[in-house]
Formats: sequence, structure tokens, C-alpha cells
Amino acid sequence: MQNIENERKPVLLIIGGTGVMGQTFTRCVIENGYTVHTPSHPDFDIAASPESIRGFLERLNPDIVVNASAANVTVDEAELQKGDRSGTVWRTNAVGPVSVASACLDSNIPFIHLSTDYVLGGLKCPHTENEELAPISWYGESKAESERGIANLKGMFHIVRVQRPLS
Repeated sequence: MQNIENERKPVLLIIGGTGVMGQTFTRCVIENGYTVHTPSHPDFDIAASPESIRGFLERLNPDIVVNASAANVTVDEAELQKGDRSGTVWRTNAVGPVSVASACLDSNIPFIHLSTDYVLGGLKCPHTENEELAPISWYGESKAESERGIANLKGMFHIVRVQRPLS
């Protein structure tokens, strides 16, 4: 029988680790003894080129990548960018996570994408994991687009939808 306590725990790269969701997730994994890297936005831009993302992953060489990033706007503020596929909300929530997932696939790194129940829309609660995507806001649509793109890559990916982090 293996002694699990002596095994090295995976090193996690948590993108968006300084945001609301990322801080909660980071605190939980650190409390459980994991080594965590949480680059600031100037050090890692999720909306950067795929080549830049691949280079960053190669330099850091994490065992697992977790995306907890979201555009630094409220859901209501995101509506001001509705339809703008070059805006911060779309680039950060829809395009960036797929680029990171693609880079993880190329590097054989498992990828966990923290999403939101805003992709399901409506007032039904609780939601189920098999519900069809049905966002009713631009924020929800941008997050749903990342889920679609990540699922189409067919790699070692997990998509976790949360309602809101507990403090």
C-alpha cells in the first residue's frame, strides 16, 4: 500500500487567483497543502496570444491549470459591452479560456475551468449539470462560449459551474 501523505501534490497554476472566485479557490487548495502559482494580470494575460500562453506554461510547467478568471466588471457592466466580440468581457471570458485550454492540451496538462450558473439563465434553481446552455446576459453568453469552445477541444478538461464563492 502506498503512503499517500508522502506523495508530492500537484502544482497548480490558478489564473485569476486574485479575483473573487480565484481567492476562494486558492485559499482552499493552499489549506490542503498544494503549491499554487497565481500570476497577476500583468504577468499573465488570459487574452494574450496562444503562443504567449504556451510559452508561459512551458516556463512555469504546472501539473494542473485552473481558470478562475472573469472580466473585471459586474454582470450589469458586462451588458454595456453586449455584442462586442473585441471587448474585455468577450476576450477574457470567451476567447481566453479556450486559448489556455488549447495550450494545456498541447502540453498534456489537465485544465479546470470555473464557470458560472449564468450560462444556464432563468430563475430555475437548483440547476442540473445536464441542462442546455441558455444564457440570458452578455456575461452568461461569454462564459457559455468558453464552455462550448473548451468542450470542442476534447482534452483533459473539467468545467465546474458555481453559483458564487463562499467567503
